[in-house]
Amino acid sequence: MIYQFGKFEIDTRNYRLRNDGTTVELEPKVFDLLNYLIVNREKLVTREELFENIWSGQVVSDTSLSNQIKAARKAIGDDGKSQSIIKTVHGRGYQFIAETDELEIQDNSVRQGHRQIASQKHSDSRPSIAVLPFTNLNGDPEHEYISDGITEDILIGLCRFHNLLVISRCSVYMFKGKVVDPVIIANKLGAEYLLEGSVRIAGDRVRITTQLVDGATGKDLWAEAYDRVLDDVFSVQDDVTQRIIATLATRLEKAGREAAVKKSKANLTVHDLLLRARHCYPDWVGTQEGILRARKLYEQALDIDPGCAAAYSGIACTYNLEYLSGWCDDKKTAGQRSFEYSRKALGLDDRDSNAHLVLGCAYRDIMANLELAETHLNRAISANPNDYWNYCCKGGLLIIAGKYEESIECSHEAIRRNPMLPDSCLSSIGFAEYFSNHYEDALASFGESLNPSPHIDAYIAACYAQLGRFDEASIASSACCEHNRKNPKIETIEDADCWRTYWSDYWHFRDPAIDHLLDGLRKAGIVH
Repeated sequence: MIYQFGKFEIDTRNYRLRNDGTTVELEPKVFDLLNYLIVNREKLVTREELFENIWSGQVVSDTSLSNQIKAARKAIGDDGKSQSIIKTVHGRGYQFIAETDELEIQDNSVRQGHRQIASQKHSDSRPSIAVLPFTNLNGDPEHEYISDGITEDILIGLCRFHNLLVISRCSVYMFKGKVVDPVIIANKLGAEYLLEGSVRIAGDRVRITTQLVDGATGKDLWAEAYDRVLDDVFSVQDDVTQRIIATLATRLEKAGREAAVKKSKANLTVHDLLLRARHCYPDWVGTQEGILRARKLYEQALDIDPGCAAAYSGIACTYNLEYLSGWCDDKKTAGQRSFEYSRKALGLDDRDSNAHLVLGCAYRDIMANLELAETHLNRAISANPNDYWNYCCKGGLLIIAGKYEESIECSHEAIRRNPMLPDSCLSSIGFAEYFSNHYEDALASFGESLNPSPHIDAYIAACYAQLGRFDEASIASSACCEHNRKNPKIETIEDADCWRTYWSDYWHFRDPAIDHLLDGLRKAGIVH
């Protein structure tokens, strides 16, 4: 359903509030509050009713509710003084009083039959997923709010990923409590993938299980179980849903990239081209050939759709990676183009988290403007708080700013969303821990790298040396030299200036951080 009032419209299917066509960012609870008031606008809604329906009976202070009402009013151009849209009835509750029109959304999955579903699949090539209501295995209504809350949080979180098509809540809830073949559900909903799950509470523990199902075959593609102590149900719910969202988004994007690579060129859509391009530099790391190929694919996407913000932010990313590479012939031009294309992307879609991410990295890597870099990285996180890479990049920025403990906290947010972080993120965590003198922790972080390199061996040696474990430091130093001999990464491994240049150019470290690293390498016998 779409509710229109003044210049605003609230889209309950896609969880969007728009002001004259422009999306207004809202916290999920503020959206739920606004939606509930609009749906029940014919009556006064008491505070108790809001607590019960929006917070599922959770203990919430009157001040918290007042702050949420204030945020809702601000989002729709209202305030506590005029109360022209949301009226306060003191001591009782609130009522939505603006004149409102309702527009029915035709739900292809329920009302229009299979022919329109097939048309929908062909018109939107993004991977589509339906999050089915999680099952309350305890069977008692008392715990229903937990399973429903997890379902809602996952659905809202996945909607933040613009490269996924998420089937609406009103469509999936028709299957709540029913035993239906997954293939039939997927066919009815027009979904390529289904997410199923369950919640079981026993004493002070809760087990949340989830599985990703192929809608065409009904086969499980991925399954996971999360066991937690139920000391704070909402903290547990938040932790588990974030892990599920991050894992799902990564797996679905990878599946989409692999499918796009297999398609014939004649059948490629804009989204296919975007997926093919991202396939060229997995985990934001790529070769010269891969990065240049990605740029061409993004340009092909723009030939089809000149208004594609994701293609512009993708091109900006390739120029940022080129700027940081060892093969860039014209750093000035590469840097300028990274900014140029990032700004074009934001001009088309100010909510594009990747555009804010790339622009933030450009300010960090090219201009060394840490303040503007942090502003855009924060906006990337705000636009998509479930993308682990946003936190990885901000964690790297905080290291440069010397805010090591904050960097570690930020990186832990990335780990919550993706426990299998790429090596660049693990190195960033290791550096923050090393600079904080947490050498044991840094040793563990560097040691988790899946791709041994002379750099990683050197940092491990430095950690051992700082801990006074010189025999182990010597072994790591030998491994560093051997790796560099077989696959040269450092021109003169014993030369402090070579290391200083690398850390300055690639990681943007400054003194005293660089001196701290060199001290460890000297103690380990790598640098003379």
